[in-house]
Amino acid sequence: MSAQKQSLRRALFTGLVLPAIIVTALMVGVILLSFNLIKNGFSNHQQTVITVLTRQSDAYVIEINRLMNLLANDIFELPAAQQSHLLANVRQNYPQLTALFLLDHTGRVLVENTSALELHGLDLSGENYFRQVVATRTAYLSDPYISFSTGNIAVIYAVPILNNGLLRGILVGELNLEQLQNGIKQVDTRPGSISFIVDHRGILVAHPNQSWVQQQRHLSHLPPVEKSGPELFLDEDSETWFIGSAMPMSATNWVVVTAQPAMLAARPLIILLVVAALALTLSFGLFFFMQNFSVRKITNPIDRLAQKADVLAQGDFDQLRTLQTSPYTEIASLEDSFLQMAAAVQQRTAELIVANQTLNQELEERIRVEQALRESETRYRQLVQYAPAGIYELDLINKKFLDVNDVMCEYTGYSREEFLELSPLNLLVDTSKERFLQHVPGMLQGEGLNEPVEYQIIGKNKRKFWVLINSRKSSSPEFPHKITIVAHDITDRKRAEEEIRILNDVLEQRVLERTAQLQAANKELETFAYSVSHDLRAPLRSIDGFSQILLEDYFDELPTDAQTYLRRVRSASQRMGQIIDSLLKLSRLVRGDMQLVPVNLSQLAADIGASLRQVEPERHVEFTIWPNLIATGDPRLLQVALENLIGNAWKFTRHRPCAVIEFGQIETNDDTVYFIKDNGSGFDMQFANSLFGAFQRLHRDEEFEGTGIGLATVQRVIQRHGGRVWAKAEPDCGATFYFTVSPQTDL
Repeated sequence: MSAQKQSLRRALFTGLVLPAIIVTALMVGVILLSFNLIKNGFSNHQQTVITVLTRQSDAYVIEINRLMNLLANDIFELPAAQQSHLLANVRQNYPQLTALFLLDHTGRVLVENTSALELHGLDLSGENYFRQVVATRTAYLSDPYISFSTGNIAVIYAVPILNNGLLRGILVGELNLEQLQNGIKQVDTRPGSISFIVDHRGILVAHPNQSWVQQQRHLSHLPPVEKSGPELFLDEDSETWFIGSAMPMSATNWVVVTAQPAMLAARPLIILLVVAALALTLSFGLFFFMQNFSVRKITNPIDRLAQKADVLAQGDFDQLRTLQTSPYTEIASLEDSFLQMAAAVQQRTAELIVANQTLNQELEERIRVEQALRESETRYRQLVQYAPAGIYELDLINKKFLDVNDVMCEYTGYSREEFLELSPLNLLVDTSKERFLQHVPGMLQGEGLNEPVEYQIIGKNKRKFWVLINSRKSSSPEFPHKITIVAHDITDRKRAEEEIRILNDVLEQRVLERTAQLQAANKELETFAYSVSHDLRAPLRSIDGFSQILLEDYFDELPTDAQTYLRRVRSASQRMGQIIDSLLKLSRLVRGDMQLVPVNLSQLAADIGASLRQVEPERHVEFTIWPNLIATGDPRLLQVALENLIGNAWKFTRHRPCAVIEFGQIETNDDTVYFIKDNGSGFDMQFANSLFGAFQRLHRDEEFEGTGIGLATVQRVIQRHGGRVWAKAEPDCGATFYFTVSPQTDL
């Protein structure tokens, strides 16, 4: 078939394909509408089922949550016998609780009611639910597991029992999830549908296949678990495709999933697609029949007309008139029109040749004008871009200025005409001339200076000033050696840099002088400390020694008042010796070098507590030390600080029959805060500002002994570690001392 006949076939195809497309589009619209109706019906059904399952499962867990919180509020106020009776009644009324037991704050079982195990007196402090509740002070729901007593899937629910923020105990219950299993089986779903529940790890909590739950199968890989659905997935056991949806439970981090076999869900759609396919097949068959029929009736006369069109395209007007004329009147009229059009085309072609030559000349002139405009626009934009700095253009080969702006003329004091008559070497001082000549080859080879350069320039009035130069080489092939330079006046900055250099030299000298003075002062302080250590101790030892001799050798001859006075003299001299020792110890903390390493504060606190127990084994003191509290600092100094703080807590809880001392930490947005808390005598916060001063004591010696140096020592240690220390307390309600240690400080 000729090219013209093929074109005609394409034209006929285009004319017939539009109705076919419209019919096809209508059928596709009907299919999509039907598909959406089927999909929405399926999705609504699944949404209803999954909503019922989720609310039913949430209600099951929330009921136990409320029950456990009610028990936790009242159970510690009851005697042990009533506690046991209460737990038994609760288990009888709520058989889904297979175990209930009460722990004290150390993790020991006080009361229990279980179906298979004997837990009374056991230490459960190592269990994960105990550690979670102690750490968070909130209720805890464990991950599902297979219960040892029932063999069914179960979870642990633990509720803290608090008193003024302190943990008194924990109420723990084991919740049997068998009713969730039964609830899934009872929900009305379509034939072949399945529903199940998984936890946040994707492990089955409830499923129609009980053996899967016993095996704790992992289903997190299924799309409905990973997404909200509906999603298509393959059940590997039954080798069946399912469409499923998921909904998270509000009471837990579990997910409820319901699914239906894909073939059942898609059956109406499959029927619809089969009917649509048959209709489309019939439609396109009719279309192709009509196309072939039209081509056979029309293409033969059109083919002869197309042959004349080819001759016309070749410009052979004489041969065009010798071709056979079509027998169809309409085609013959069209052929006459072709001949008339050929004559007009011949005349119009000659006119177009003349017009094309004229247009080519105008186009060349316009290109030259546009090139000049682009060059002018580029120069203007460069000048505007770097204003208000000095800007000028330079011919690197001839070392002549080509253009300059007003700011550069103002810098140098020259007019524009005077400036353009100068050479760059006329403006530069000798050192800057050498630097400029060194930079010229690089500017010629590259695009300009690689980085800003400082030059010193001499103006018209012989004023010298500094400029910072940036440059850019021209990209125009007509001006390959032209470079645009931007100069910023930096004279004030250079003057300020010189002044800063002089000030730095003076400051460095002052630092050296002050350092020498500080070293001399430290030397004098060491000498003073040596004198205090040796010169003051001797008189004190004499006073104490002679007083002891008088009491031992002349005891019977001395009156009772004299004996009392001598004892007080001895006590005062011994106290003076302790004060001298404390002062010397405090002065050494300031002078010594520090060794910064990771320090286990928990271990230091435990060692200090053990030492205090050895000194006073008869006291009953409960230590709570948080494990693995690590800080960066000097081990020796941090031990001194903890010895003073824990020693104070030990001392001021002396009158408590059951003393409690706790060492822990608090995480804040800015820092880690460590604390030492006790239930001792406390103090009035109006005296808190004088706590850390030397010789500042809030209690009489008759109540609690001391020198008044301990907390001052603590403050010096913490300050050397870049931290801070403070306290909060109430009289007769205990005290809490807080401190921070900064590992970033340059010590």
